[in-house]
Amino acid sequence: MNMLQAELPLGNDAPNARSTDPISSHLACAAIRQNKTLADLVIQGVVVLSNVAADSGRLPVTDDDLLYYVESMTNKRQQRNVIARTRGLLERDGFFVRVPGDQVQVMPSPELLIKLTEDE
Repeated sequence: MNMLQAELPLGNDAPNARSTDPISSHLACAAIRQNKTLADLVIQGVVVLSNVAADSGRLPVTDDDLLYYVESMTNKRQQRNVIARTRGLLERDGFFVRVPGDQVQVMPSPELLIKLTEDE
């Protein structure tokens, strides 16, 4: 499922890492932003997992959920911090909305759900 690969607004003007981080952190974050396949998998994971076992409405998704989803789709071990950073960038760009709670949980934004409906 290649949901929004050509339309991911992961802009180059966004900050990469903390200003006090070494250049390697900035390069790693820039690489994450450019990895549209990973972004697609995270978007797909939130959409699919938030719909699983949801009798009424959608369920929030954690970074751990996304980690397991991406690993199962790629058959490769993934770094949780990379998945979390990708989710954070997509959340910042409006793909997901944060759900209050003890841990970071997100759901697809209304805009993303409308876009997915239009593409069907």
